[in-house]
Amino acid sequence: MGLVTPGETDAGVSLTVGERARSFGFGLATGAGLSLLAAGLGHLLLGWQWTEAELRPASVLWRSMVQLSWLIALEELAFRGPLFGWMEKRWGTAMAEVSTSLAFAAYAVVTGWSIGAAMTGPLVGGWILAKLRSGSGTVWCSFAAHLAWSWIQDNGPVWAVLLFGRA
Repeated sequence: MGLVTPGETDAGVSLTVGERARSFGFGLATGAGLSLLAAGLGHLLLGWQWTEAELRPASVLWRSMVQLSWLIALEELAFRGPLFGWMEKRWGTAMAEVSTSLAFAAYAVVTGWSIGAAMTGPLVGGWILAKLRSGSGTVWCSFAAHLAWSWIQDNGPVWAVLLFGRA
């Protein structure tokens, strides 16, 4: 059961600070865990490796994280914000999850992803984020998960160096 009644259209904006923090923390942990799991499986099963060319200075890391945060906030508000709540109230949770996931994948194609990549990355990722949104009843959870996933995936080599001394 989520923090907000399913179908509420405020996307959890009316939550108390403590409820937002709890939802945001759960989202961060979920997004980071899924991102690290994907990276680890990619490394073990597919031989993914980061190269020195992918490393960026810490100043670039922080700047990219701030820019990425704004983009993710806009994406989450667009795809899992009040529109999601309205669709959930009108057509049910499953329809809101499916339709916003499809819309997120279509958005990815429009912004330059190939159709195949969009059907595996943003479609599946959008569905996971929609499940987090519907499960928690708030956009804070999906925003935090999206943020953690993207920070780790986009800056993995930098994190590896900062945390472990090597990529």
